[in-house]
Amino acid sequence: MTIRHRILAICCCALLALAVLTGCGDGNSHANSNNAGRPNIVLITADDLGMHLSNYGDPYARTPRLAALAAESVQFNRAYVTQASCSPSRSSIFTGYYPHQTGQYGLGSMANQRYGYRMRGEFRTLPQYLKAAGYRTGVIGKVHVASANPDAFPFDHENTDTLRTLDVERVAREAGQFLDANAGTPMFLMINYFDPHRHPQLPTSFHDQYEGQPPTVQSPEDVHTFAFMGFDPPQIRADVAGYYNSIARLDTGVGLVIDELKARELWDDTLFIFISDHGAPFTRAKTGNYEASVRVPLLVSWPAANARKGVQTPALVSSIDLLPTVLAAAGLASHGALPGFDLAPLLRGDVNTLPRTHIFTQFTAHSNAHYYPRRAVHGERFKLIHNLQHWRPNPLKQLADDAYSLSRKPAVSATTRALYDTWLHPPEYELYDLHNDPQEFVNLADVPEHAATRAALVEVLNEWRARSGDTATAHTANPSTTLR
Repeated sequence: MTIRHRILAICCCALLALAVLTGCGDGNSHANSNNAGRPNIVLITADDLGMHLSNYGDPYARTPRLAALAAESVQFNRAYVTQASCSPSRSSIFTGYYPHQTGQYGLGSMANQRYGYRMRGEFRTLPQYLKAAGYRTGVIGKVHVASANPDAFPFDHENTDTLRTLDVERVAREAGQFLDANAGTPMFLMINYFDPHRHPQLPTSFHDQYEGQPPTVQSPEDVHTFAFMGFDPPQIRADVAGYYNSIARLDTGVGLVIDELKARELWDDTLFIFISDHGAPFTRAKTGNYEASVRVPLLVSWPAANARKGVQTPALVSSIDLLPTVLAAAGLASHGALPGFDLAPLLRGDVNTLPRTHIFTQFTAHSNAHYYPRRAVHGERFKLIHNLQHWRPNPLKQLADDAYSLSRKPAVSATTRALYDTWLHPPEYELYDLHNDPQEFVNLADVPEHAATRAALVEVLNEWRARSGDTATAHTANPSTTLR
């Protein structure tokens, strides 16, 4: 062997030894050495959760694992989704745009069901961005967003069996298998739990237990209805107990996924995001524009980037901020000017660079039978809702619980009865003082001393609508694709 050959052999041995020490070339290694500084990304959504977690102050929520996550995360106390309906909200998470910009005005396709709305094909999605950048992509649970582009959701691993996500131990095992199968490469895993959504085939609406989770259940005697409902009828309380049991199961599921990451020593290098798609499936929440409709929990952990732990921020943030945050973390540029912001400065503690003074939310439709366009602007204190088709009753009554009919009972107070009158027959404008009236019981839109506030918020809302290309009017036709 020549001297040159001996040198080459020594170099090869040294490189092989280095590969063994660092885990390179080992398919079972969980080292992040091939990620070139790019974090793994885990994005978890809960279906219809709203703010009902113990770390957000709900006294009936049994959520110790999510409270522990909050202690390791930045907790956003004023985070909003764009619309309180599943597909439009999720389309904003996927694209970073508002539903009226993408065309996902209402529900999209899911399994064998087809609804009336879909995104236009030119809008790139989060898995498209990450897949093109070399990420391995996976989804567990429903996507529920339709697109004219058949390649909008390029997942390497795809299990969209919605109801099976109620088996939270199974979800955690599947997540662990995805992590093992793609070790050593940057990974994006999205988990979309069905809990605590109502179950469409159950007479009791919710699974109190599924595969033994939660181990103990709450009964109607253990809970009360939500403050935003304005009264506490026992008929609603039975559903509320089932809802809280579903939240307890969700809590266990999120904790098990975190355990999978930590067992593989991936936690520190993972940007971990937990959010709900919108508020609870009860009257005055889901499919509305009230705080209980569109305000959601948002917890973000990213130890490797020095994200703060156990810190709460009052910054006004939106689900449209998630895509620019993930793209920036992965070192990627967007295709177009996004309306949202990278939240990394807030994660690291730069509280003096709050991204905005107002949040904008909307509602256009749920299914195409529930077309009822509304727009809202949320400020630091005051919040304005513009009901574009105030001249007709709210068609979403058929989706709700029995709260409206129960509010007609003689024993119910006039104040509570008025809440549900406003819900069914809304005026053109609703104005609420969120500091003094957080449940939005007293409409100030026609109170003379608040006329200037109303006028200012109308101007802010209309300017946003013009800037974002929102052309809906009181008589705009339903944009459902099934009606074209």
